[in-house]
Amino acid sequence: MESKVLLNIVLAPLIALFFSCNREAKRQCKAIKNVKISAPISVTVGDLMTVSAPEVGGFRIYNWDGPNFFDSQDPVNTIGEVGMRHRGTYKLHLYTLEDDACEVFDEVFVDVLLKQGNPDCSVDLNTTLFNNQGPDEYISVIETIDAVTNQKTLTANGIAGTCVIYFHSSWNAQNIKTGIYKTTDNYSMDNADGDYNKVFIGITKNSTFWGCFENQDVYVTNNNGDLKIEFCNLNFLANNGSSLSDTVSGNIIEP
Repeated sequence: MESKVLLNIVLAPLIALFFSCNREAKRQCKAIKNVKISAPISVTVGDLMTVSAPEVGGFRIYNWDGPNFFDSQDPVNTIGEVGMRHRGTYKLHLYTLEDDACEVFDEVFVDVLLKQGNPDCSVDLNTTLFNNQGPDEYISVIETIDAVTNQKTLTANGIAGTCVIYFHSSWNAQNIKTGIYKTTDNYSMDNADGDYNKVFIGITKNSTFWGCFENQDVYVTNNNGDLKIEFCNLNFLANNGSSLSDTVSGNIIEP
């Protein structure tokens, strides 16, 4: 009799613990299966973005993946200085190590929008204005895919020369969007570069080629398929061995 009482005394807490653990496991599994990703539908270049899921507690694994090699095991993830490279589908596989059947998959698409704005200068249509050399006017503007670089370009032709705006090849299969782009100093852009809100501007003036410096603002407007490119006081360097530099403003528009 005493041994049975002693056994009950020993087993009672263990049985209670078992049922308690079982209830906790069921609670956690229910919580896991109800998890949904929380993320913005869209975010603007340069902003802060948070991609997260509720904390379910216990022995659990948050397995994230997404654009720009996004990889995490944290329930809450903050991305600073968002770029076009962060545009895409974020996926979560959440599961517990205690129950193979207790898991959930979820995903969400986040669009990245270009910054909007207006240039702080005014230049005549289809004109580039060099600070030290005066203006150039263009008589025709053509949008095409460059045969050498396989990039979408906008080419303005004039008597004294040309102005060519090169876009990242990611725009070849889609309409170029309105917004603020950044200059790059090389017209042949890296196809793997996810930040494709970039342009290169090359100007030939009196047989001298001028190329833009990088990381300067260019304002692009798409008006029902017709492009307008505006820029103010951008730094350019002459490619003639003289190391000459100048600032240039421009306003190029498709007819």
